[in-house]
Amino acid sequence: MPVHHAAVPLFEYSVQVGFPSPAESYKETLDFSDLLIENSPGDLCVAYLRAVDIDVGMCDGDLMVVDRSRTLKNNDIVIMQIDYGYTIRRFLKTLDGFYLKAENLSSLYPKEGVQWMFFGVFNYVI
Repeated sequence: MPVHHAAVPLFEYSVQVGFPSPAESYKETLDFSDLLIENSPGDLCVAYLRAVDIDVGMCDGDLMVVDRSRTLKNNDIVIMQIDYGYTIRRFLKTLDGFYLKAENLSSLYPKEGVQWMFFGVFNYVI
């Protein structure tokens, strides 16, 4: 699949509420591909459609940039396929293995007979 770049002007000044800034002051362009894509072949965007899996500032309709090539690390936010459904939770290692924790739901622990498959690590939200 070809990589498309989306460059937009980067405003030269920070926007402070209550203080007008000149609208024509652009410093450079900002390429979202350079900013958001760490590993082009392994990265993809996933639409977030359910704002109850994990409470980390994502809302319905947000796009998540997910890296499918990264190795899981403790405390990563991951997408995990459990049997035929998907969930987004925080990956936590323990002495006995691992579990998936959500800030606003119960934690999920691997059980015998249930297939778990790592899908990717969440990098950014758009």
